[in-house]
Amino acid sequence: PSGGPSHANLQFRTWHRLYLHFLERVMRKASGDPRFTLPYWDYYAETGPHGKGIALPTLVRGTSTGPMYDEFRTPGLNTNKTAIAVGSGSAVQAFKFTDFRNFSFQLEMQPHGAMHCAAGFGCQAPDMGIVPVAGLDPVFYMHHANIDRLWQCWLMRKSGGKPITLAWAKTNLGMDENWFTQSFTFADIGVRPLGAMIAP
Repeated sequence: PSGGPSHANLQFRTWHRLYLHFLERVMRKASGDPRFTLPYWDYYAETGPHGKGIALPTLVRGTSTGPMYDEFRTPGLNTNKTAIAVGSGSAVQAFKFTDFRNFSFQLEMQPHGAMHCAAGFGCQAPDMGIVPVAGLDPVFYMHHANIDRLWQCWLMRKSGGKPITLAWAKTNLGMDENWFTQSFTFADIGVRPLGAMIAP
């Protein structure tokens, strides 16, 4: 993917939604399974040692997972001997905001950034800890699928049951027209306006 920033700005949510959307399309084609979807990392589904903390998903944890394994994660996470602090995965602070700007920035910091650093050796080492190479760790995609799920939950709460359409978003998200017409290019897929991706 290329074109435009994807962190520390108000395109964070939309750029990553497009990224996951096109990745799923490519993977559906490659796998031959038209129903393929990326799994998300439910941070609280699995616990660390002694039932405490957040564990890496079993799907990517340990050498037995083959290509899902990444040796550069925070020591102990791959063997479930250490865990991520429970608060790192919390989106409570983000969900306190009813306006998109503050929600988006808070969600990017926590749980998004906090979980990147927790899995990536305090953001001091690849893969999850360093943005340009974070995608080399398969858990990156599960992590971002969960961040997108959280955004969708926020949108559904804000809409109060109304359909989440482009017209609704333009009325309720407080963003100017340029935000909705920003486009990014994704390799071998083409260009799509971000406004078309508000509703998945």
